[in-house]
Amino acid sequence: MKKRKLLLIAVMIVLIGAVFYLYNGFNGNPFSKYLAKQELKSYLKETYPDKEFTVSDGFYNFKDSGYVFTAVEIGSTDEDGNVFEYEFTVTGFMNPKVSRDGIYEANLDHDLASRLNDQIVEQLSPLLKDKVETFYHMECYIEVLKGKYPDDVKWRKDLELEKPIDFFIQIDSTEQSAEEFFKASQTIQKIIDEEGYDYEAIMINGIMFDEEEEHEDYFLKYSIAVDKGETFKKKDLEKHNEDMY
Repeated sequence: MKKRKLLLIAVMIVLIGAVFYLYNGFNGNPFSKYLAKQELKSYLKETYPDKEFTVSDGFYNFKDSGYVFTAVEIGSTDEDGNVFEYEFTVTGFMNPKVSRDGIYEANLDHDLASRLNDQIVEQLSPLLKDKVETFYHMECYIEVLKGKYPDDVKWRKDLELEKPIDFFIQIDSTEQSAEEFFKASQTIQKIIDEEGYDYEAIMINGIMFDEEEEHEDYFLKYSIAVDKGETFKKKDLEKHNEDMY
């Protein structure tokens, strides 16, 4: 009888824990919300000591597994008299951290970043094409704050960016095996490293074209990614749409 009671108690604990886990995953909980709000207040004081803010109660966003707050800058308005409001996201249960900073985002110079991105692509693409015949296309992503550089600044590798570059590269893998795609990816990383680009990650997709559509239609065949300081590993290579080839 005693064993049965203990078993029932154990089952109830597991069920309650499971319900709490599911509820917390979609709705959060008051305790973690409080910690998240306190973390945001501390972050604002440390990061923007010359400004004062009021912070909203916020809400839980299950897609980000974090709390979204609105910070209103006290004593500041735009030309129309509207107060400056910024959205922040704080993630993490027992050790919350600000994962999205609306002030930082509002001060990014997207136009300049786009022009510098184009210049990086223009500079690097011929080098990749020269060593990797199946190289098809590349894009990159960088972040630059407004006012940091003049609008007419040209790309150079010693420019101080807000974060390292993210490279997004496509290889024509129509006739490639997984092994050939992997070797091509290694060559691409080697070139980028040798050229001295400061990057955060390199993401490579091997695409397969529908030959009947004259390169107007394609689908993903392989993909792989690597972070700076690491090397591509075969276990990270993913195959896609295998039923189409």
